[in-house]
Amino acid sequence: MKSDALKQFETINISNIKEILKKTVPERFDKMIIVDSQPVERGDYVFTNLKYQTVERQVEQIKFPLFNQVKNQFGDFEGGSGKFGAKAIINSESLFDTLEKTYEIEGEGLLDSDFKDAFEFPLDTTDNEINPKQRKYFLPDHTYQETCDECHGNKYVKCPDDECDGRHKWSCTECHGDGRVTCSKCSGDGKISCNNCGGLGMVKCGGGAGNFALRHTIGNIAGGGCGGTGYVKDSKAPGGERVCKTCRGKGEVPCEKCGRKGEIRCDECQGKGQVKCSECEGKGEITCGTCYGDKERYGMVEVVQLFFCKIIKPRLLFSVS
Repeated sequence: MKSDALKQFETINISNIKEILKKTVPERFDKMIIVDSQPVERGDYVFTNLKYQTVERQVEQIKFPLFNQVKNQFGDFEGGSGKFGAKAIINSESLFDTLEKTYEIEGEGLLDSDFKDAFEFPLDTTDNEINPKQRKYFLPDHTYQETCDECHGNKYVKCPDDECDGRHKWSCTECHGDGRVTCSKCSGDGKISCNNCGGLGMVKCGGGAGNFALRHTIGNIAGGGCGGTGYVKDSKAPGGERVCKTCRGKGEVPCEKCGRKGEIRCDECQGKGQVKCSECEGKGEITCGTCYGDKERYGMVEVVQLFFCKIIKPRLLFSVS
């Protein structure tokens, strides 16, 4: 103890101070500016380790359409300072719970400097201690509903669909109101190239492409087809082969599928050259699926944000150190 007391009388300099600070508050030491020529004096001091709470107020605004589900709840906040005064406690947060859970609408922070008076409100205390959970309050003069600037309070606006443009029903531009369009497969001809003969009207005799049109069997017997050569093998004939009777030596025969015409009826349009318009489903007109079709609301849509409502409520954030 005596040696510790004697140390209090030893000379102390700025280097000693730096070493002490470096050991005790290393996280802050690098941020300190300490001049080496700074004189140091020893003095009496008291060190205290404090625990404390800090309270910070923030202003929050929540803006939302006046949905039917929250209309009555919002009525509890209307009336202005004449009814509530400059600031009023929020007795129920059911409105905010509904907006958040049902419509995913939450508040947004505002600049505190614009609402300095909002912070002049007493903190809730119990036995002279601040309650960790403070009641929320709102500013009545900043809590109101206003007419929607989009629909001007009429609730409906013209259909936003560019093609509809408030018409609700209109003649189909694809088929020009006919309900039918040119068949793309046959280009309106009603016929397409025969896939059996490739549009040539003739197929190879007794084999190869289009062989199914010939009711013969390839072989060395008469009438069996020549496979496109014009000749078939025949041991009795001079040279061991003879002219094919099926194609008469030409090597090809008429295509039975198209009757030698080289084209067949289009299966897409059944030979008519036109098919049902897919845009209007053959109706010749298009009905908008976005807007209303009744007399009072024809070509109109309902504005989601019928009324804009604002509630500005300061809130408290606590932190403990």
